[in-house]
Amino acid sequence: MADEMLRIAGRDSVSGTAKAIRTDTEGNVGVKLTGSNLQGTGVSILTLNAKGKVRGRTFDVPHLFGLARSTTLLAPTPFSNWTELSDSNYLSVSEVDGVSIRTTTNVINERSQNLFSFNILTALKNKGLIPAGWGVSELSTAIQRLEFQWVGYGLGTTNGVMVHRWPSSTNAWALVGSSNATSPTAISGAIGSGFRSHLDDNGFFHIQAQTSAVSDGTVPSDLYTDFVNVTVFFKVDYQITDNARSFDEDTRSQRVVIKGEMIQKIDSLNSKMEQLEARITDVLNAQGTQGIMTQSQDFVPVRDISTKKKLSTQRELIKQAYLHSEKVLSDGTMSGWVTKAQGTIAADTSSKESGISSLKLTAGDTQFSPHRVIPATSLKDDTHIRLWVGVDNPSDLDFFRIIINAPDSSNQFIFNFAGKIIGHYGVPSILSLHKNEATTYGNPSWDAAVTQFYLAIKATTGKTINAWVDNITFQRSKPSRGKVIIRFDDGLKSQYDVARPVLEDYGIPANCFVNPALIMGGTFTPGFGGTKQTMTIDELKYLQTLGWDISSHTWAHKLYNTRTYQQAYNDLRATQNWLIENGFGAGARFHVYGNYARNKETLKAAHEMFLLDNSYLGGYETLPFADTSLYCLGGDNRTFDELKVLLDEIANRKTLGVIVFHRFEQEGTSDYSVEPGIWQQFVSHLASRDDIDCITYTDLVDRTDIALR
Repeated sequence: MADEMLRIAGRDSVSGTAKAIRTDTEGNVGVKLTGSNLQGTGVSILTLNAKGKVRGRTFDVPHLFGLARSTTLLAPTPFSNWTELSDSNYLSVSEVDGVSIRTTTNVINERSQNLFSFNILTALKNKGLIPAGWGVSELSTAIQRLEFQWVGYGLGTTNGVMVHRWPSSTNAWALVGSSNATSPTAISGAIGSGFRSHLDDNGFFHIQAQTSAVSDGTVPSDLYTDFVNVTVFFKVDYQITDNARSFDEDTRSQRVVIKGEMIQKIDSLNSKMEQLEARITDVLNAQGTQGIMTQSQDFVPVRDISTKKKLSTQRELIKQAYLHSEKVLSDGTMSGWVTKAQGTIAADTSSKESGISSLKLTAGDTQFSPHRVIPATSLKDDTHIRLWVGVDNPSDLDFFRIIINAPDSSNQFIFNFAGKIIGHYGVPSILSLHKNEATTYGNPSWDAAVTQFYLAIKATTGKTINAWVDNITFQRSKPSRGKVIIRFDDGLKSQYDVARPVLEDYGIPANCFVNPALIMGGTFTPGFGGTKQTMTIDELKYLQTLGWDISSHTWAHKLYNTRTYQQAYNDLRATQNWLIENGFGAGARFHVYGNYARNKETLKAAHEMFLLDNSYLGGYETLPFADTSLYCLGGDNRTFDELKVLLDEIANRKTLGVIVFHRFEQEGTSDYSVEPGIWQQFVSHLASRDDIDCITYTDLVDRTDIALR
């Protein structure tokens, strides 16, 4: 049922004895009644929202919410002029949680609009608060007044939003209030004894929100709605019938649910987070490595206040499912380190991945190489070096290396990873390095007795660099075979027409990262190759039936290296909401930026919103057991032999690789493309291999039994 809860306000409002109890798993506080009826002298209040609403169904939650983009102010009826909200969007606007639904248009002179039609008559009947035979005209016997509230904001050529009510007596929208705020703001209204004139013949009370400005064709009209509700106040002398009882399914005791300030205090988000983490942990313990996350198709965007904690917990569970840690070489403390005069190394508690501290290295333009002796260790072939690392100014970094004596200083593996950090825009990063990436000095052996390792760092001429490292570990992944994710960017039509049939023939799934603005517009004009047609929503939905993930590639494929955190956050939230609204809930957890253009703030926005971010050199740990060098392998403009080499490397390392494709066209017709004949040969070869499994991001987090084979 919807979150429609009867509240009793005032002294002695319930006859008999009442006791406040915790009544349900949502944390709602109830009043447990032991008296004989619910009548009394207090003011009875019913709060209506759309929680629990199922799109297209009205028998349990009778309200109808819709969105539209139009040059005119649309009337509430017929409702066919509006697009009904999805189930997840109904939920989003039923809570004040900072998660807004976005309606947007960039068509000249159009503005974005939302309609909220509350069926007062049917809601009261469903609750048993009025006789079943009553019509709209009888409601004045019971109702004293209506109050309503909308929370949201509007952006456009002129920022602002207007909220209207619909008096059925005039059949025209009447302004309630307006705001030019650029963040969620409440606009409220109340209707007293004249409320009857605001109900249509079916008992609906209509509220409308719209942007203040129309789109000029360049700047979109963006309407954000976070919350809307209506509160019904009953007359003091109205005798609520015995039918107005809500039964607790566990105790079968009669109760009346209180919703207001008390519930907000008791049902805190922190408490919900603890329950969520406990459920995730229970699933992991009960099912081993299967089903870390459940019901992915019903995924709802995480609430802003708990995003960081929630996603961090989920990422840690994924990492535990896939990785063996053989030996920790450094835990962020100074234990065992031998320093040199060319720089300083010290424990730093202010910046770390975990534990007490990280190691902070400060060096100038002369190489600084502190080292640490370790017990002789023989490594397996698929062992990686994992470390958490960050620098304060990547452009001032000349080189950063790990040097491993295997077994002595005459035989060394040398890992150069400065370029990987420079691409991370100063964001602390997780690197996973395989021996195949190292240069060698002498004749080192990976399975020999590794005895010592160095950190070697140097700034550019005249500069000083600060770096932080933590949790340097020899680590192995649990999968016994290589894994490959086939990734398509931009949602181009040739991916559906050319690439999809071949994959479908072999039963191979893939991931498609799309831009909603381009999908809705039908075309994409990148900086190379001319205008290309994009897929339709129906085509994307068909891909999902084949096991594909449909995920975020930003709203409109813009450059994010000059955008602010808030700009990126708004765009990414809109993209995620669009995916969920169109039924792509599983893929809405995954994201990748385009154009290799982003900065520290825009990366932070993505990391706080998505479970996995596969942006190339993205700056955060993105995949739990992938080599850093294999996070994002370009598959375009390659021969079949070159593509086969990529698969061989993934198989040899028993790791996860992501191969990215864009278009499928004949040779010479476009950059960032693959010839259809090469694609056919590549997929046929991939399907024939028994040392590589093709998986999706959803497999990675939801079906670990598949991903761990």
